[in-house]
Amino acid sequence: MSTTRRNWLISLLAILVCALFVAAQTKHAITHEDVWLMKRVSAPIPSPDGKWVVFSVVEPAYDEKEVVTDLWIVAADGKSAPRKITNTKGAESGATWLPDGKSIAFSARRDGDDVNQIYILNIAEGGEAVRVTMLSTGARAPQFSPDGKKLLFTSTVFPGALNDEDNKKIAAEL
Repeated sequence: MSTTRRNWLISLLAILVCALFVAAQTKHAITHEDVWLMKRVSAPIPSPDGKWVVFSVVEPAYDEKEVVTDLWIVAADGKSAPRKITNTKGAESGATWLPDGKSIAFSARRDGDDVNQIYILNIAEGGEAVRVTMLSTGARAPQFSPDGKKLLFTSTVFPGALNDEDNKKIAAEL
């Protein structure tokens, strides 16, 4: 065996021993913090044609202002890596596919929003999500009619309020 090869093998062995020593030193019992700060994945939402799956990933934090929740998409056949499709400070939730399978709707509080609103993101063409609601009491849990022409969502309203202006007046009086 040549001296160069022997020195190379000794160096490689030294690196492996060091790596094993460092790995042995970093092992620890699972703590409450480890579990609490573990990323969480929501239930998968398959596209109408079954080719894509959207899901949210929550990156928890002890400070609520530092929690990150974004939407991800992956091919249902698993042949491609998941990719993040939203990347904002606010959390996205309640994702649902439009019946045509080209877009998703979700609830989020983005820059300029006082409360959560419904946004639609065109998956087929890309680009930014477009806000489609603007209610003082917010909107969440979007769903579409089978033809995709009507949007159903949940919003909190005050008793006796017949429209958003009534909600604003009642909220101002509180």
